[in-house]
Amino acid sequence: MEGIMSNKRITINAILNVIRTGLSIIFPLITYPYIARVLGKDGIGMVSYASSIVSYFVLAASFGIPNYATREGAKIRNNRFSFQEFFEEIFGINLTCMLAAYLGLMGIILFSKGLQEYKGLLAILGIDILFKTLSVDWVNNVYEDFAYITVRSIITHVASLVVLLLLVRTPQDVYLYAIILVMTNAINCIMNFFYCRKYIRLRIHFQRKWKRHFSSLFYFFANDVTVSIYVNIDTTMLGYYKGDSAVGAYIIAVKIYSVVKRMLAAIYTVTLPQLAEFAERKSQEEYKKLYTYICAILSIVLIPSAVGLVALSEELILFMGGAEYKEAVLSLKILAFALIFAIYGGLVTVCFNITHKLEKINLYATFFSATLNFVINIFLIPKWGQYGAAFTTLLSEVFVFFFCFVKVKTKSDFWDMRYIRREIFNGLIGAILILCIAFSVHKILPACLSSFFIILFTSIFVYFGYLIIVRDDVVMKIWKRLETKCKNG
Repeated sequence: MEGIMSNKRITINAILNVIRTGLSIIFPLITYPYIARVLGKDGIGMVSYASSIVSYFVLAASFGIPNYATREGAKIRNNRFSFQEFFEEIFGINLTCMLAAYLGLMGIILFSKGLQEYKGLLAILGIDILFKTLSVDWVNNVYEDFAYITVRSIITHVASLVVLLLLVRTPQDVYLYAIILVMTNAINCIMNFFYCRKYIRLRIHFQRKWKRHFSSLFYFFANDVTVSIYVNIDTTMLGYYKGDSAVGAYIIAVKIYSVVKRMLAAIYTVTLPQLAEFAERKSQEEYKKLYTYICAILSIVLIPSAVGLVALSEELILFMGGAEYKEAVLSLKILAFALIFAIYGGLVTVCFNITHKLEKINLYATFFSATLNFVINIFLIPKWGQYGAAFTTLLSEVFVFFFCFVKVKTKSDFWDMRYIRREIFNGLIGAILILCIAFSVHKILPACLSSFFIILFTSIFVYFGYLIIVRDDVVMKIWKRLETKCKNG
């Protein structure tokens, strides 16, 4: 493991990516409690329902390009001529798919009678398709330029926050809120459109042969679609069966779940270009060290985080939305368990399968999972509403993880299971400690901001203390590295 810790670039990129993703936690913590109270469940529900529909067209425009381009681009990034040629082909495909997505969205807006009251929101949120296409953010991921991505995130979040607090004041400001959501990606797009010229020239050659990309892109796209179905279909179906108010209550639990999920996923997504490079060079030992290390880090963080989410679910819901949203507490507890399988699933589907060109396995897993999700939702949502939707999300994440994990042959060639099991054990001990702390505090204090901070900081202090006492391998390596840096100034 020492070789991994000495890889300064990976460590710095991981820290930067976590900081960037951390902004996606801080930003909702500031804005969402405000928005939830100003717009109410109906307003939040309207925007979330329209956004879930637009998300399918955003996926159609992306056509699986972000993950595919990151993997393939990482292999040729040191050859500027080859990468430029690759970029022009991918960008041309992306623009073509964007136009097709807009035609589909226009058809929905013009001809779907059931969506007429949402057509204004669909039109506004649909602008995201253009900005996400033109931003070509995958270029920065290929070159692991996480410093720029982090700075850009700070700028866009601060700008959106200021505008939101100034303009959104009443429940009637639903459309203004939708515009501000789009504005964040607009700023990203404008900044990146100029910055990415550091690596490429923004040119398109439609006469180039695109056929060589389509086979792999299809699998990435099909996988993204099926993932989106089992991630978003619950919101879409909940809105159809139960209305905007039910979506508004459910989406606040989903928002918290998604934020924590993105934060944890940031730990492994930053290693994707490096893992792809190791896999391409067939550097199995280096691959195994890095992959094992990432699995180990996540194991000591993920399990306590999920249990902490259960323990603090009432405080989080009350803080984010107020008493009006208290019915979302159980949904968040269910989703907290889904978090464990979602992150471990991501380690297999994103880090392992994509870098080893096993997209077909991802596609099969997500297809069956999406089908399962849709069918079970038909029965559970009409009766159980948001709780049924949360439960089917849990089932979907469990299915994807186990399906993909079982498919991996010769697991010992790619990760050290004994090392990972030790970290899982420490994570379980941390989870027990957190539950004991939360139970004790809740005996004295009701769910409130004070109990939240007491449980949070006490849990972090006690768990970290435990890891130091048992001399956890991952923590001790990080601790020694910090000590060395402090001594060297």
